[in-house]
Amino acid sequence: MHHTYSGLLSLALVLTGCGSLSQQNPAPLGQWHHAGGNHASAKYSPLEQINSNNFSSLEVAWRWLSADTRIPRQEAYGTGDYRAAPLVVNGVMYTNTNHGQVVALDPVTGRELWLYDPESYRHDLSLPKGGPSQTRSIEYWTDGEIERLFVATLGKQLLSIDIKTGLPDPNFGDAGIVDLRGDFGKNADEINLDYITHGAPPIAVGNSVIVGSSIYDYSEFNHNPPGHVRAYDARSGEFKWR
Repeated sequence: MHHTYSGLLSLALVLTGCGSLSQQNPAPLGQWHHAGGNHASAKYSPLEQINSNNFSSLEVAWRWLSADTRIPRQEAYGTGDYRAAPLVVNGVMYTNTNHGQVVALDPVTGRELWLYDPESYRHDLSLPKGGPSQTRSIEYWTDGEIERLFVATLGKQLLSIDIKTGLPDPNFGDAGIVDLRGDFGKNADEINLDYITHGAPPIAVGNSVIVGSSIYDYSEFNHNPPGHVRAYDARSGEFKWR
């Protein structure tokens, strides 16, 4: 297992591919709004400037040292390899660290524009056996007026961040955070929350932000957590359904 202090984000975004899924709700040319490119997870971009003929001549333009290196060593935890997909929205790059921090970067220079640390490492970090040790990406959402970034952390938080300020949305949940230890329904007080966490990005559709669960799959005990999929209002954070 690699420790998070070795993490570097390099500008080497090569978006290639093909297939009919690429035509389903694509982001504007040159942008990347979801971890998989679009809600069909097509992972496709029609950009052609980088191709098989010039790929071998590419050079690293800049590097950004993960903000996880700024966390005191006694509070940081060992993580797996870096698997987050950076997003690009209106000329700004957004990504997260393995500790759930969210950052905005200038994609040309790598300059840090803002950074938000939800301090998820100070929350309940009991992980499912064999579960994820990284936060894999973030999600972009807009209703045409407001723009938000959503992230589900290993500390069992669902965050809504104002894309312009880099601060939590005060109208969402409790000061921008929904506690993902709740909303399990019947017999919720009997669930062992040591065996559930969140590493994959939420998905925002319509007015809902939807988050899954990463759980310990072997049901040794009847109080192991269920793998619920839960939906929350994208503006208020109010629980909608599971």
